[in-house]
Amino acid sequence: RIGIRLISFILIINFYFFSLSYLIYSHSGLFPYPIHLWIMSSPSEELVLYYQPVVDTKNMTVAGFEALLRWNKNGSLIPPYDFVSILEDTHLIIPVGEWILNTACLQCKAWQQELQIPLFVSVNISPVQFADPDIFETIENIINTTNIDPACLKVEITEGAIMSDVQRSVKILNKIKQIGAKIAIDDFGTGYSSLNYLRQLPIDYLKIDRSFVINMVTNPNDAAIVRAIIVLAENLGYKVIAEGIETEEQLKFINKLGCNEIQGYYFGRPMPVAEATQFLQQNKKIL
Repeated sequence: RIGIRLISFILIINFYFFSLSYLIYSHSGLFPYPIHLWIMSSPSEELVLYYQPVVDTKNMTVAGFEALLRWNKNGSLIPPYDFVSILEDTHLIIPVGEWILNTACLQCKAWQQELQIPLFVSVNISPVQFADPDIFETIENIINTTNIDPACLKVEITEGAIMSDVQRSVKILNKIKQIGAKIAIDDFGTGYSSLNYLRQLPIDYLKIDRSFVINMVTNPNDAAIVRAIIVLAENLGYKVIAEGIETEEQLKFINKLGCNEIQGYYFGRPMPVAEATQFLQQNKKIL
């Protein structure tokens, strides 16, 4: 299924590759050749997933990893902000997103079997990917084919993606919830959520954007926002994830507020599979 969708997108891109080459080059200067030639190469050779640990504050253990896309081009690691927007513009993010979901679920399953520990994996769903009519079927099929426990998959979706069509979003999220996967609103606080709609969403987590977390110790306004989000989530029955924890002061501050899960450079940067495996073996308990 993934292969067929990928081939279909390649054919479309082949038709437009001259204009796309210009578009891509003008966006970042990183692509001196047509994107269709890149996509036609094996994704596993250049596209790679890095994994950042997520820590459970209750016992300070590694609860899971967030899977993050990177492009390894000729030995240089290109961050997602340099190319993901282009994938979205061309809708190639849909087949690439399927590959990310599949790869992340397989890796999570492998860790569970190898290390015999409970573990989840978080995967970001692009707004373009979430708008795909087949998004639920894609998630369901990958859960079935990888044989991962649905509760071990956490899909992260931005406020904007959800609020662009609330009625459709609620239907899709309900389906995802019914098969047992977890749902998080990513970058919460930076979008335009309606509190009226928020209480209707079948979600499990609010993920506080790092822009609030990074300065919460020194900026009273950011601290107030973080505190308000945690209280709001608790009252609505949601859990909270805070990203961007980089110092011990931030860790102590967020723990006092009752945040459920945290991630950031204080615990570990995004890392390739081999490093993440070693990290798990050595750091089942962080503190």
